[in-house]
Amino acid sequence: FSFEQGKNYLIDAQSGKGKSTFVQCIYGIRRDFTGDVFIDSMPIKSANSDSIAKLRQNHLSILFQDLRLFTDLTARENIQINAALGKTDRFEKVDEMANFLKVDHIMEKEAGLLSYGERQRIATIRALIQPFDWIMLDEPFAHLDKENTRNSYQLIQEVAKEQHAGILLTTL
Repeated sequence: FSFEQGKNYLIDAQSGKGKSTFVQCIYGIRRDFTGDVFIDSMPIKSANSDSIAKLRQNHLSILFQDLRLFTDLTARENIQINAALGKTDRFEKVDEMANFLKVDHIMEKEAGLLSYGERQRIATIRALIQPFDWIMLDEPFAHLDKENTRNSYQLIQEVAKEQHAGILLTTL
């Protein structure tokens, strides 16, 4: 497969069919696969940790299925970890995104105290706030109602378009 930056891709399959594994291979977390994965001619499987870190910092963003928020940090602190990756100041965008996703009232709460749907929206903002050419979203709407799914998807589309980025989204 070859993915073109700026385009959207949907991977739709039943549970347990390898969607998360596929995303983790592209992101460089898993290297236990046969074949090759290249990002801009860099072979992910043999890339050193510094190269992978730079790739993630500037070109790849991810929203993990399990969200991977730090439960003892506030929602804002979780987002600021990724906001600090950008070369431009993106902190002002955090509140704008939080307001749009209706989580502005929980920004100072510890992530461990939030509902799963609130955590999912916070993790979405965290993934969107850093610079990226590609954003990979592993079942990003699993715990959201229709309205929050629609709003989250709209925000993802807008930010990806601003950054001329591609979207790789998995779903059931």
